[in-house]
Amino acid sequence: MKAFKYFLLLLIAIVFASINSPSLYAQSLQGKALADSIINELPKTKSDTNQVKLIIKIVKALISTDPPTAMYYADTAMQLAQKYKWNKGIGMAYINKAPQYPHCQMQAFF
Repeated sequence: MKAFKYFLLLLIAIVFASINSPSLYAQSLQGKALADSIINELPKTKSDTNQVKLIIKIVKALISTDPPTAMYYADTAMQLAQKYKWNKGIGMAYINKAPQYPHCQMQAFF
């Protein structure tokens, strides 16, 4: 009886793990398409910290596909966060700007 309970628990765990599998969301937007959809949402948001959060999402979507554009949006997020004196936003902008910096600097030499 105890073995059956463990088997049933394992089966339930496997079912929940497969439901939350990333492969089920393969149709979701990624990269440039995701960034474009977020960019379309920017004018609809209030010009405050929510706008900084959206811009950070754009940066994360563009990091692997278009580093120079991602750097531009990271700079924009930094400027807005500084304008609103939002330290957490400034930190998020720095964190998302750092991985792209070498890629943008290398492109300047070519």
